Amino acid sequence: MLPFDLEENAIIADKYRVVRPLGAGWEGEVYLVSELGTGIERAVKLFYPQRNKKKSASKRYARMLHKLRNLPTLIQYHAHEEVMIHDQLVVALISEYIEG
Repeated sequence: MLPFDLEENAIIADKYRVVRPLGAGWEGEVYLVSELGTGIERAVKLFYPQRNKKKSASKRYARMLHKLRNLPTLIQYHAHEEVMIHDQLVVALISEYIEG
């Protein structure tokens, strides 16, 4: 299943509304989202299942961000969760959104 191509205003996990796509690469796609409950903007990286066997890529990425969490200029990691996208379970990494 490549790509996800989520549309503006799509809802992810009943928690986030897609504002716009930010980019895509070999591992997956990144979207700017807004938390439904707070309006806070976050970035969501959705990993392509075929590129994230046994969740190894997403776990490695999450661990890397966690280890670097005390650096003041680094994007802060928030959550590693599974969400349904187009009737398929997909790993999503939620992080702070920093413009630029």
